Amino acid sequence: MTTHAEFNDYPLADLPAMPEGFADSSWHNDTCPSYIDEERGLRIFIDYVDVTKRELSDGPRFTLLEEETNEVIYTGDDWNKVLERIAQRDEI
Repeated sequence: MTTHAEFNDYPLADLPAMPEGFADSSWHNDTCPSYIDEERGLRIFIDYVDVTKRELSDGPRFTLLEEETNEVIYTGDDWNKVLERIAQRDEI
């Protein structure tokens, strides 16, 4: 698993279940693990649950981006909202 290789201090139990189509794309130069769905053109960054381990302690846990443009679709701490935004994109 890339997340564990790139972020060996990240508790894998803290990762939510990924929606179908998303694959681990974590890279050690990022601040936290990420997952990409190339077909949808979306990337999710999933920061640490423990805010003291985040680069910005007041930063959001989840960031959903349009991969090609880096447009932020959602940023916040609610995983269900990430899933909602993905479902909304699927309806387009």
